[in-house]
Amino acid sequence: MLNYDTGLDILRNVLSRADELEIGVAEREEEAKAYIQAAYISVLSEGYPWPFARKDPPGVITTNRERTNTATFTNGLNTFTFGTAPDASLATRKIFAETDEVVYRIQSHLISTTAGVLDSVYLGVSGTYNVHIFQDEYSLATDFLRPITHKFLRPADSREMVELIGIDEMEGMFGRRLQWSGTDNPRYCAFIGNSKIKIWPWTTSSKRFEYKYIFHPGVLDFTGVAATDTPIIQPAEDRVVLSLMAVGNLLVDKNDDRASLFLDAAVAKISAMKRLQQTKSRARFWVASNNNVSTVR
Repeated sequence: MLNYDTGLDILRNVLSRADELEIGVAEREEEAKAYIQAAYISVLSEGYPWPFARKDPPGVITTNRERTNTATFTNGLNTFTFGTAPDASLATRKIFAETDEVVYRIQSHLISTTAGVLDSVYLGVSGTYNVHIFQDEYSLATDFLRPITHKFLRPADSREMVELIGIDEMEGMFGRRLQWSGTDNPRYCAFIGNSKIKIWPWTTSSKRFEYKYIFHPGVLDFTGVAATDTPIIQPAEDRVVLSLMAVGNLLVDKNDDRASLFLDAAVAKISAMKRLQQTKSRARFWVASNNNVSTVR
């Protein structure tokens, strides 16, 4: 009896339903594998917090503290010199002079050295200035796929969560020079890449944050080996959704009228999967402190 335990099981099922030959001689075997993998990630990317796809333990970001120093700049050059050699490499961090309105990125700098290189030439007046060095951009885990909620970063000191917003909204918040300051309690973060975020305001001290996310489980290898070919979808019977989606797409390629039947069945199956998970976490009304519930009188 066929179970949907591994990618190999699903591949056999897809080829059979699509009227293809068996593994090893099927004309569209590679296309079938690609559609199964695409279906796998598509299901996990659904806007639903699948319990089986949550990373455990959650991801961690430890921010770098803001630093102050003095630095000597020369107009028209991208090299500069710190007054005191920092005890860490400050490459990729940002720097600005207290009397200037331009933020630069530090392109290169080595630990315990005073010499540094900016990402562009210095535009201000040559001289020595008090400077602030900070970091507000951080990479997430390499297996990050998508966030679970907009309350994204949880500080270890149990203070207010850092909310996920759009980058355009965030850029509008710190476009003014008067807002160039850090904090111990960032308010917002935004994606600036598939797995990279920017926080605002940046942290003045080093701080730990946890974040919950749906993780990318990797690529099925279709060997039937449990360790490398088992979809994380639970219960295992629900992995049939990968077969339904892959068969539907394969039949579209073959101009087969049955394609829509399988694709519709896949949509219905995802809805059923969501209902099953919802029964495991009964929805309850929750009201934040200092808020009231308004009811119809």
